[in-house]
Amino acid sequence: MSQKSNILIPTGFNERDVNIWNAQICKYICHQKMFKQTKFLEYLLNNNELGAYPEKEKAITEESHNYNKLINYCLRWLEQNWCIKKSDTITNEGEYTSTKSLEILCPIIQKYVMPDIHGLVKNVVDVENIIKTENSNVVFEFLNNLIRKKEIDKVDVQINSDLLNKLSKLDLIDIAINNKIRISTLGKIINQRYLEKR
Repeated sequence: MSQKSNILIPTGFNERDVNIWNAQICKYICHQKMFKQTKFLEYLLNNNELGAYPEKEKAITEESHNYNKLINYCLRWLEQNWCIKKSDTITNEGEYTSTKSLEILCPIIQKYVMPDIHGLVKNVVDVENIIKTENSNVVFEFLNNLIRKKEIDKVDVQINSDLLNKLSKLDLIDIAINNKIRISTLGKIINQRYLEKR
């Protein structure tokens, strides 16, 4: 399951609001490659996103505004759930950038008006937990090999067919009609998270 933020959702907002704003923040970062709160609010105003125009205008100038509290909550959640990271440079204080895992997800996120970020994160974490019960070193060695080679013929695979079928059912790999195996988007994310944790 995704990590819960250790702070409460700001008063006046609910889980649905968090999902909506997380989606907008991720779409923005996928497009802009970085996140700065005032720039994000200006972007929302200019593009008339998420309604409540006067309140968002106030949020640009008032740090204690409820929209800023909601955005800060979302930023913490996204950071805890491997989607974003704080910028490393002192000059970019308060800026966030996407993680490699989010960059892999960006083409999926950009397809939808309101992508389900929580659902995507939960799916990744659930699959990671299933892989932990398998011989995970073999799984990640296989996924790494697929990334390097782009595709592998099914007859050349060095893992047993039960594990191969399980990886296919988990949507970590795609097996084409011609028996060529490729890594899926989910497989790339799972592999990237494994590399980041090493």
